[in-house]
Amino acid sequence: MKDRVLVTGAAGFIGRAVVDRLKATGYPVLALVRQESDAKVLAGNGVTVTVGDVLCGDALTTAFSRKPAAVIQLVGRHISVEATARVLAFAEQSEVRRYVHMSALGAAQDSRCHYHRRKWMAEELVRNSAMAWTIFRPSVVFGERCDFVKSLELLVRTGPIIPIPGPGRCLLQPIHVEDVAMAVVKSLDLDRDAGKTYHLGGPETWALNEIIGLVERRLGFRKRRVHFPLGLGRMLIAIQEHPLLGKPLRQLYGDITPDRRLNREHLELLREDNVCPNQTEDWARAMTLTFLEDWLNTRNLPPRSGQSEFILGGSR
Repeated sequence: MKDRVLVTGAAGFIGRAVVDRLKATGYPVLALVRQESDAKVLAGNGVTVTVGDVLCGDALTTAFSRKPAAVIQLVGRHISVEATARVLAFAEQSEVRRYVHMSALGAAQDSRCHYHRRKWMAEELVRNSAMAWTIFRPSVVFGERCDFVKSLELLVRTGPIIPIPGPGRCLLQPIHVEDVAMAVVKSLDLDRDAGKTYHLGGPETWALNEIIGLVERRLGFRKRRVHFPLGLGRMLIAIQEHPLLGKPLRQLYGDITPDRRLNREHLELLREDNVCPNQTEDWARAMTLTFLEDWLNTRNLPPRSGQSEFILGGSR
């Protein structure tokens, strides 16, 4: 019987893929989620769920009382530093054997992007801990529940033009969520991965304009593209955040979660490339990576004529 693994942020896009991979590999899973509805989805079949907030309350006390041998920390975004500090403290007190941390490609102390500086700060906490840690830095992650792809589909489908913030020339190296999950789970049993930071990227590099082109072809649309300055994007986001003026824009997003909609953080990310410095790192050994275009061509699409169904429907 394999050791128990605690997954924080288990209900998220990457979290669910990691939980599924752990189950398929024979690991008993302890999942920490924020919502009761997520607990109902994940519980059972080798998964024990704790509901609560990683930043407060007794959720971490309850989760670590179940004696995990390893922790996969996936809680991030705006609370990445605070969440990492608390999870690390509990992990060290509980003498957890392995700690795997999800960061982001581009994390750097001197990054122009606030998001990447915060990711670097969280990494520093991990590197300075007493844990046997591994850090993963993925580029853009795609998959069936991916808000990145859903946002691009919405961009292509809605209106007579395709509005694109900035010149659209920034480079991305999209990686499938199941490839990320496989790399994370494989690292648990490899002692040589302890103390290392790995960049995660897919088999190809694309400019944002090229990815939009892939989505256009898959959906069967061909529209004029209009690039607008990032400064104008900031104005639109300010309107979007207004309680009354932003209501029509928020309705367009449908079931795309608020922190995945176009925001100031995304505009910052579009100012710089997001590709791996080394595309042949050890984490990819014996793995067959998923090509973005191949995946798009097999993706189930909403009805072309049912624009309102696409905007308001679907599931996250």
